[in-house]
Amino acid sequence: MGEKLVLIDGHSILNRAFFGIPDLTNSEGLHTNAVYGFLNIMFKILEEEQPDYLTVAFDVSEPTFRHKMFAEYKGTRKPMAQELREQVPLMKEVLKTMEIPIITQAGIEADDILGTIGKEAEEAGFDVAIVSGDRDLLQLATKKVKVKIPKTKASGTVTEDYYEDDVRELYGVSPTEFIDMKGLMGDTSDNIPGVPGIGEKTAAKIIKEYHSIENAHDHIEEIKPARAKNNLQEYYEQAIMSKDLATIKKDCDLSYDFKDAKIGTLFTKEAYQLFKELELKSLFKYFDEEEKEEETLEVVTTSDLGEVENIFSSIKKSGRAGLGMIGVSGNCKGISLTWKEGTVLALIGGFVTEDYLKEKIVELLKEGTELIVLDYKALLHFVEEVREYESQIQDVGIQAYLLNPLQSAYDYEDIARDYLRQMLPSRKEICGKKAIEEVFEAEEEKTVQMAAYLSYVPFHAYPLVLEKLKEQEMEELYLTIERPTVATLYDMEKYGITVEKDALKEYGDQLIGRIEELEQNIYEKAGKTFNINSPKQLGVILFEDLKMPFAKKTKTGYSTNADILEKLAPDYPIVSEILEYRQLTKLKSTYADGLAAFIQEDGKIHSIFHQKVTATGRLSSSDPNLQNIPIRMPLGRAIRKVFVPDPGYVFVSADYSQIELRVLAHMAGDEHLIDAYRHGEDIHRMTASQVFGVPFEEVTPLLRRSAKAVNFGIVYGISAFGLSQDLKISRKEASNYINKYFATYPGIKTYLDGNVAFAKKEGYVKTLYGRIRPIPELSSSNFMQRSFGERVAMNSSIQGTAADIIKIAMVRVSKRLQEENLESRLILQIHDELLIETKENIYIMGHHIGDNDSFGAAIGLYRVGKTIGKKTHIVLGDVSGSVVPLVDEFKNSDLYDEDMFITGPEAVSEMTKNDALIIVDCNRASYTEYPELVRRAQCIIVFDHHRQTTDCIDNAQLSYVELSSSSTCEMVVEIMQYINETVKLTKLDAEALYGGIMVDTNNFINRTGVRTFEAAAYLKKNGADVARVRRMFRDDLSDYKAKALAIQNTEIFMDGYALSVCSPQGASSPTIVGAQAANELLNVKNVKASFVCTPYNDQVYISARSIDKINVQVIMEQFGGGGHMNLAGAQVRNKTTGEVIVMLKKVIETMIEEGEI
Repeated sequence: MGEKLVLIDGHSILNRAFFGIPDLTNSEGLHTNAVYGFLNIMFKILEEEQPDYLTVAFDVSEPTFRHKMFAEYKGTRKPMAQELREQVPLMKEVLKTMEIPIITQAGIEADDILGTIGKEAEEAGFDVAIVSGDRDLLQLATKKVKVKIPKTKASGTVTEDYYEDDVRELYGVSPTEFIDMKGLMGDTSDNIPGVPGIGEKTAAKIIKEYHSIENAHDHIEEIKPARAKNNLQEYYEQAIMSKDLATIKKDCDLSYDFKDAKIGTLFTKEAYQLFKELELKSLFKYFDEEEKEEETLEVVTTSDLGEVENIFSSIKKSGRAGLGMIGVSGNCKGISLTWKEGTVLALIGGFVTEDYLKEKIVELLKEGTELIVLDYKALLHFVEEVREYESQIQDVGIQAYLLNPLQSAYDYEDIARDYLRQMLPSRKEICGKKAIEEVFEAEEEKTVQMAAYLSYVPFHAYPLVLEKLKEQEMEELYLTIERPTVATLYDMEKYGITVEKDALKEYGDQLIGRIEELEQNIYEKAGKTFNINSPKQLGVILFEDLKMPFAKKTKTGYSTNADILEKLAPDYPIVSEILEYRQLTKLKSTYADGLAAFIQEDGKIHSIFHQKVTATGRLSSSDPNLQNIPIRMPLGRAIRKVFVPDPGYVFVSADYSQIELRVLAHMAGDEHLIDAYRHGEDIHRMTASQVFGVPFEEVTPLLRRSAKAVNFGIVYGISAFGLSQDLKISRKEASNYINKYFATYPGIKTYLDGNVAFAKKEGYVKTLYGRIRPIPELSSSNFMQRSFGERVAMNSSIQGTAADIIKIAMVRVSKRLQEENLESRLILQIHDELLIETKENIYIMGHHIGDNDSFGAAIGLYRVGKTIGKKTHIVLGDVSGSVVPLVDEFKNSDLYDEDMFITGPEAVSEMTKNDALIIVDCNRASYTEYPELVRRAQCIIVFDHHRQTTDCIDNAQLSYVELSSSSTCEMVVEIMQYINETVKLTKLDAEALYGGIMVDTNNFINRTGVRTFEAAAYLKKNGADVARVRRMFRDDLSDYKAKALAIQNTEIFMDGYALSVCSPQGASSPTIVGAQAANELLNVKNVKASFVCTPYNDQVYISARSIDKINVQVIMEQFGGGGHMNLAGAQVRNKTTGEVIVMLKKVIETMIEEGEI
């Protein structure tokens, strides 16, 4: 057997690789997918063929002799994609570093080069393999020349080999006759015309019989079918020209010597360096250690106490040092230090202990030294005390992430490559899958060098990174958001979250039971047993045995993906069960089985939180991922029960409501959306009304859910197709919804389009806090990639801003808890939600009037507190009116603790710093039952549905204010619905809550929404006797008389403003009667707003009501009150009712003149 030569068609293989492999780029944005794919194919060929010689031929970008023959030759080809074009010179550079000869020649094509060299090689006795994706080269196949055509299959790249006989077997003609076939059938890719009407089959038949175009023409009368005969006769000259165009030349005059193609050392040092620059990490395995040798740092290693002391003294004088840990706390080999004098490894040994090194690190910071690290969180895990000196610690990894959030890693080798232009051996190359402390040896140079890089790289890269950070205007983002977030994440990792092992096992058993039940049901409906997890077997069952529609066959069988199955599920119960089976088996493997592996000795899971993963700035977690726990199905929600607070603690969850929509409203400056949020509108309901053309009050829960999909879809740049899939409607309907949405909120459309335009020009978008999100996809030649880039441009600034806001919240909450030495701690962040583990007792307090909404909400939260095992009290003073009989019922019931109700002074004397005070239906300290308690409490949570005012409770850790809620009771019920399976209401609980909603909505007339009625239905379902509640709140006859008198004495002011006084004499609840009178006055024709003044307990209570857009809230704020746009109130001291009426008239007149109401 002779020596073997492999010839590669460079452009053809590069083109195949480009379209066969998803886009890859290195950290500098250089596209590398075609180069990577080419090399993989080439290495596979070399492994298969074991050649002695190797040459690659490329085309030259200029006309060839074929263009002179036919000007339109290859004229229909699209221009080469820019991402591929830039990889051609790069590929040539790679081949040169591997010492592989490259042949190009003007005037001819690479095919001609390959044909010429192949023929010469065959004549010289070589075995030849020509590699190309172009079947035109099959004409070069002989008994000694093999044409290899790579094919991409599911298992990877395979090659089809063709010798002369293989071509004959495939087409029925010889390789030479294959040229004549091409002359007849033409070639659309090369724009070779051929003969019209003659395709591959007819061409093969003619050439098989007559062997050439010329001979076929000589026997023209014998040609069949007639159309082929007529066309060949008419286009004979064109056929001959096409044959000439398709013929690969084998006699080109080339400057080529076989000895130059002799394969030597392909994997050279130069090639290794270039592979590293291109970040082709998976190909490093081909290089020997000798080629991987790098320039080494000069590193001093010592464990001598005197030398180490001198090192620290020198660092103190210099004021700045790079620091890296060679291991973790409890298993540390030493530390790596770099400063202006050089790099030293201070290793554990003798008097140099781990504790000694920790003390010296803290001492450096105390002395004012600035420490530069790769990973601040890792430093905190090593020595927590450094957090006190956070302003002196610089995290180069975080800084590098901010500058380019698209990278997959920010380790020392990545930062060295990007900022120091140094290609260092990676952590993986040296450590494999082990940690550094497992492989480090002071005598092993490679590990010593790597340990040195841990401080060398951050120290030298920091000035360059900081300069770029300032140029990009992100230093403030780093200092105020990103760096403080590190310590918060460290705390969360350290605290962890407790998991009940028994509950987890029980959950797993529950899943197994349901999975087995589903299996049997599925087998029964299928009529046989089969592997449900096998898409191939499942496809046969569904589409062949059961004859279901929507069959979509692929190379490996029928598609059984979720999209297909969800279409079938409504009509086929077996499919619904298959979908549930898939969900439950995933739950079992991921959570029931998966979580158990992460429970540590303390009974907790200590998940790792990642700050440098997502491009938008969102956090993520792993080992395990606690941010994607499913909640859409009951068994998915059930997994949350295995997570429990520590004994004596309780979970408090708080999230931002519609944070991304609110961010969008702000950043877009859309006045319609901003106004809706300002007035506490139900955004989804309002959108449903306007987009679907339904009156606001007639919006159904289904329409609201659809509107919610539209609202959030717009944030994520959803297409009409995407929305049609989500809502299961036609594309046309979806497009119409989107157009209506933009017509409703024109500012949103302008903003999103502006984002895309800015990103196309600048290559990135920015968040409100200056975070940059590069979008390279916008410059892609691929339409799908560009479309993706546009969607990213639309939502990244919104999503990124929301991510920044939750980080700010995390940092502030965590800092406040620690500053006040509370035992509460932040333990988990899930997108826009924070989970806090807090201790111990709960005190609930409403406003001092003690109305039904305030009381009902307190009762609801009392039940929640008791459900989670907390000692809970309601702070209550003297009450009056309709609340009195309710309070008496609770006090007389055996179902409640004797100390359920306590006074303000009692609460002050009992409350500790770890107790929580929940304030309901009120946002002002002075309006609460006992203001002193607000001043004393160190952990305050506010639940309210009134607009915040300038004198709101400003020392609250969390303020949950929902302006769109009809009442605070409605808000509390929503919380109960969320944790429905554990909260068990008593009948009295449910009636107190129902009464609060009923009274605050004036018997479900004012400020009601879908959520209001859902809450009422929930309470009725949980035992509320609606008729009893209504009877409980019926008025006395004296109250009706007082109300009638107030209405009778009404004065109409300024064309529609009703003013009146309610006398307290004889009324059982004067202030409530006044409020009822104000409600009744709105039923009077032409009345826009009503104001009823009730003198009571040395104050004048103003009840204000309105309809449409008249904002009585801003009027009441002039009197120190507040409330809602259409329902508000105030209390005025030291004034008569007459004086208050005069003041009201003046305020109304002024505000009308100034356009404020």
